[in-house]
Amino acid sequence: MNIKSNLSETPLFARQVELEAESLALGAQAYEKSHEAGQEAETRPGVSMLRKAVLPTAERIVQFIEEAETGKSGPRHNALPYVARIDPEEAAYLTARCAINGAADARMLQAVALSIGNAIQAHLDIKLMADSQPGLFHKVSEQLKKSTSGRHRSAVFQRVIAKHGKRAVSWDEREKLLVGKKLLDLFIEATGMVVAARMTDGSANTPIKLHFTPEHLAELEKAHAKCALLCPIHLPMVHPPRDWTSPYHGGYVTQVLNPRLVRTNSREYLDDLKNADLSQVYESINAIQSTPWQINTRVLDVIRDMWDAQENSPALVQRRDEPLPPRPYDVPEGVPVAQLTLDQQEALKEWKMAAAAVYEENEHRASQRVQMAQKLYVADRFAPEEAIYFPHSLDFRGRVYPFAAYLNPQGDDVAKGLLQFAEGKPLGARGAYWLKVHIANLFGVDKVSFADRIKWVEENADKLLDSGLDPRDGERFWETADSPVSALAACMEFVSYTYNGEGHVSRLPIHMDGSCSGLQHFSALLRDPVGGAAVNLVPQDKPGDIYTQVSNKGQELSDGRLEKQPEFSVAWNGKFKRSIAKQPTMTLCYAATKLGMAKMIAKAVKGEGEDYLGKDAHVFKSSVYAADVIWEALGEIVVAARGAMTWVQSASKVISATNQPMRWTTPMGLPVRQAYWVEEGQRIETFVDGKRVTLTLVTDTDKIDGRKQASSVAPNYVHSLDGAHLMRTALWGKENGLTALAVIHDSFGTHAADTDMLHAVIREAFIEQYAGNLLADMRDELIEQLKDHPDLIEKIPELPPVGNLNLEGVRDSLYLFA
Repeated sequence: MNIKSNLSETPLFARQVELEAESLALGAQAYEKSHEAGQEAETRPGVSMLRKAVLPTAERIVQFIEEAETGKSGPRHNALPYVARIDPEEAAYLTARCAINGAADARMLQAVALSIGNAIQAHLDIKLMADSQPGLFHKVSEQLKKSTSGRHRSAVFQRVIAKHGKRAVSWDEREKLLVGKKLLDLFIEATGMVVAARMTDGSANTPIKLHFTPEHLAELEKAHAKCALLCPIHLPMVHPPRDWTSPYHGGYVTQVLNPRLVRTNSREYLDDLKNADLSQVYESINAIQSTPWQINTRVLDVIRDMWDAQENSPALVQRRDEPLPPRPYDVPEGVPVAQLTLDQQEALKEWKMAAAAVYEENEHRASQRVQMAQKLYVADRFAPEEAIYFPHSLDFRGRVYPFAAYLNPQGDDVAKGLLQFAEGKPLGARGAYWLKVHIANLFGVDKVSFADRIKWVEENADKLLDSGLDPRDGERFWETADSPVSALAACMEFVSYTYNGEGHVSRLPIHMDGSCSGLQHFSALLRDPVGGAAVNLVPQDKPGDIYTQVSNKGQELSDGRLEKQPEFSVAWNGKFKRSIAKQPTMTLCYAATKLGMAKMIAKAVKGEGEDYLGKDAHVFKSSVYAADVIWEALGEIVVAARGAMTWVQSASKVISATNQPMRWTTPMGLPVRQAYWVEEGQRIETFVDGKRVTLTLVTDTDKIDGRKQASSVAPNYVHSLDGAHLMRTALWGKENGLTALAVIHDSFGTHAADTDMLHAVIREAFIEQYAGNLLADMRDELIEQLKDHPDLIEKIPELPPVGNLNLEGVRDSLYLFA
């Protein structure tokens, strides 16, 4: 083990070294466990083997068909009429998949051949349904979307095909065995990856089994060993993280976990980072990861007890499965459907659909329970520690992420509720003020002024105290919050404040979130007074709510379409609301399309109730209409954001014409390199266990994918801006005495006593970031990139106009982050 550190060799340091070795071992164990539980062809080494096998096998299938069609006699030609019906590449994929899985388990040759025949038949049947009955296929696929059981999905599709669809082929067992055996022979001939052999005493009665050849088995085992080492389960640290001083050194104290500042495999980009001045980047990340945390044992005790008691709570994933609905009492079992009355058939159909929905939801919850158990394991493991730490790294845009899996400050509500700062600070009067604001926010009372939030807390003080004092046997008001476990932690803190007053020593992180942060950054970028007002860049008596503004504007525009589109205008009369407009508005800056917005609106409509738009409304068509209306509304409210997005997209097309990655530098000095390459090769699409599966047989070329570059640059650029703002906030916060920081992209938290300072730092950092013209800086960098292509410089579009928004007003805008 190579340890390079100037940290003292203390017992704590030695424990940390052991923890990092354990992280590696835990990852290897988890990998081996998932490998044993799953199918070989679905592992990374198995997929790699698949990719190598498919094209040679497909070529051998084509060769077999061509040879057989010459008319030469031979027993192998018995399979020709069957094999000739199958697309060679699809057949090759399914054959290779079954063969690799069979060889991994040393299955009998006949069983593997039959599995190939079954896979081919099921694929052809479902493919026929997808092509000839797309509506039925889509309906069944949607119903099975959450199902994690391949056997269940396959069985459902087979039942539906038997009742409503057509079969592409109707093979008996002998025919499936014939097809499978021939395809398996062709796979073995083409790849040499597996052999069929008797592996015992060689007697005639010993079944023939499939095995990997020695060289391929050795290659596979070596690949699995490497994967196991490359999949560590990162844990919190008990020793302060090593400061980042280079792109390769920082965070964890040893090199066994191979920490990197930026998560990328691009050697060229990492070299760029080594040559850049990243001093501010290092300082900000070091400030974030130096925050000492603790497990909030009061919350852990409650959540652990509820979990062990298998309580069903809105705060947790359901501990027990939902019971399947009872079978209709008047529908006899064992009677063919055709012999049932029409009413009985309809009742049976409805029962099966309801039972399938419950089954699939129970399957989905199973994986959520595993994740919950993992969080509690880590919380229990580190609960005795006085301080734990979370080392952080970046993505290529400069967004900050913790390494630790399962439990970290950027986790879900349960994860955040289980964590508190290790250092405590007395509340004081202002800390008590911010604690109350925080509590109201957690309960969804965040669209009103701070004064009204505090009033709400005071009016509900008895319920909050009951939750904190008696979380399990009381009224459980905490479970009604938007973030229940975080609310439970806050209610417990409220109890301590109520009894101890402003002298109460608090460890609770107090969070403040941005208002649709993507639009905040774009509005500041172009000094947009309209968009800026909508996202709280100007002082207001209460927070502006852009989602409500967009929904109101959408309603106004929809009402104006009554004569042109009466059907949809009437259906949407009075139905545009905040929940409908939120997702489309939020994702505008992230390259959302009208079609994407329509899907978001359709989901929101279903969430409002089955008949929200009327019993006869076509939900998706109505959602397409609403998306067009919302798109128009956004165009009127956030004009500048659209202009900035269009400019960076147009500029990226010019750079792509030179076959270069798109490069820019964030306001904190981090070089960003966006490079999406054209992929060469093909994709093979099949149906496995009722699920559409695509094998990608492609590799990156040395040609830039201009279309993907253009579609990705706006979201990547705005993420680089919010990442830079977070870094500057962390850096300035430390300089101004903040000793603890919780950060999640557009959300910042610290001690209640320090929240006034953090609140001010957030706004000052925002003003400073946009003091210049960042788009002009970006244009200058792009022109430098084009120095060898002077003819293209003039194709960089003119910068969009800058408005008259006074960014100094941000200093007094209390609801910029609130």
